[in-house]
Amino acid sequence: MAKTASDSQMMPSVRGASYARRYELLLRRLVLEKLFDGAAFLMATDKQGRGGTYSEPADDLGMRPFLAALTGHAMAFQAGRR
Repeated sequence: MAKTASDSQMMPSVRGASYARRYELLLRRLVLEKLFDGAAFLMATDKQGRGGTYSEPADDLGMRPFLAALTGHAMAFQAGRR
């Protein structure tokens, strides 16, 4: 049986937060601690997702900054191979 954390065992920043807010905080932390180079946080309902409609709850974790950073990394990688 999997053990789950009670509210008292959680970090104060996520206690009582929605799952969406928890993912947002997790992605920010992973980028801040340089465990990830970048991240994008997108949300959609099942119906919206099938139609390609999504929301970006956090501007700094949107697709535009993520793809810009990814493009920069790809260009730097390619330049290093020449």
